[in-house]
Amino acid sequence: MKSELIKCFLSSGVPCGFADSEGEIKANAKMVDFLGLNKDAPEMVTLLEKIRTEKSPFFVIIKLVSDFKKAPKVWHFHFLPLFCSENGYLGTFFHAHEFMVRKLNRF
Repeated sequence: MKSELIKCFLSSGVPCGFADSEGEIKANAKMVDFLGLNKDAPEMVTLLEKIRTEKSPFFVIIKLVSDFKKAPKVWHFHFLPLFCSENGYLGTFFHAHEFMVRKLNRF
């Protein structure tokens, strides 16, 4: 993935990150807070390896506390593998957004 595109994503307000084909992880501050990310996190390494080998995305919905003064919010995380025809696996892009839960009105 082009470094300019990675810089654009990482400077955005959306929690996101990118892991390249060697497993090097780059993430913006919000995503680092959410995932408790460090370079040697075995859970993250295992997840990224599974996404790469299975060639399929991974999604999770989880309730996280982002501000201890407020109620927890439900977040939807997307982990999307990126491939190209010439070089195979490029890496995995991941991002999160607040999960909107709507209540249905009963009549």
